[in-house]
Amino acid sequence: MFVGFLLALLGVYSDKDHFAYVGLVIMSSVCFTWWVWVMLVIKNMLVQNLKAQDGLYEVKDELGLIKKMIRALTSRGK
Repeated sequence: MFVGFLLALLGVYSDKDHFAYVGLVIMSSVCFTWWVWVMLVIKNMLVQNLKAQDGLYEVKDELGLIKKMIRALTSRGK
């Protein structure tokens, strides 16, 4: 991106429009690629968070069942 910026500045400074356009295309391509990458990373984080959340609900339900089983076993002995 920095190279594209410098190329665009060189094109503007030296009145060579094709350098400026190539530099702008390089900068915009890098920015767009970074934006897409960030969106994919955020999506991946959200998916992993939802999977972890579902797993925690399952663990909570299983712990509730174990608690009921322990209560049932301890109440028989009294």
